[in-house]
Amino acid sequence: MSGWTRVILATVLMIVALGCFNLSLWRRLRAARERAAAETDDPSGQT
Repeated sequence: MSGWTRVILATVLMIVALGCFNLSLWRRLRAARERAAAETDDPSGQT
């Protein structure tokens, strides 16, 4: 039973770590997208 407990615990830990990594990645992507949108909205003569 302790072997399966370790497997389940490691799986849950990996899922939580991946979730946190995905959350930070999505936040960084959204911030970069907002920054790009703000740059294109600026009325400077560049396209």
